[in-house]
Amino acid sequence: MPQDRKPTNPPAGPFSQGAGSRDRPVCSVFDASIRYLSLLLLLLLPAGMATAREDKPPLRIVEQRLVRADAAHVWELLQDFCSPQGWNPAVEATQCRGDGRPGTLRVLNLASGGMSPQKLIQRSPLHHLLAWRGAADEAGKDDALATLLARPDYHARIEVLSAGVDRSRILWVGTLLASGKKQLDQARVELLRRYWSQALDHLVALTDRTGVPSGLIEHNR
Repeated sequence: MPQDRKPTNPPAGPFSQGAGSRDRPVCSVFDASIRYLSLLLLLLLPAGMATAREDKPPLRIVEQRLVRADAAHVWELLQDFCSPQGWNPAVEATQCRGDGRPGTLRVLNLASGGMSPQKLIQRSPLHHLLAWRGAADEAGKDDALATLLARPDYHARIEVLSAGVDRSRILWVGTLLASGKKQLDQARVELLRRYWSQALDHLVALTDRTGVPSGLIEHNR
């Protein structure tokens, strides 16, 4: 009589289910979960970054003045990065380290009592332009203006543009990263606006007392 034979398992192959097959569904679920989470993070991360940028947009302030003087005459007062006290009444004195080229560091001694280090970024006699930024994280917590002007995220430029025969336009643009708090941002805007409005008014008075101030303030959020 034929003997009963026990079924033999075929050799394990790449598509066969072996003894560890019972663990594979768990692994598959785990792998699928990982892939799902990775995809979810990829979808959410840009949105989160965009939200952060929207919470902290840069503040931009523009002040300009028309003056009855040619650009070269106004530039004579502005060209020395180390002597803003010659035209800015808010600055009492300046300590400077450098040769007046980009990279030169100055420290403003403000009439308010604070000190603000700033670094020259660009100087162009051809275009009558100076650009600089704050050069310290903190410049005295008791002086709001000094701290603001020293922030590395504070950038400013002043430029003198020809506006016709014996006419020029003095343009100042300042930018500052916002904190995400509207009331604080507005306070910074107002502080910078007053600071530069007074400085440019004084500059107009020095270059030509018949100059016509025409301050234009733009707050871009």
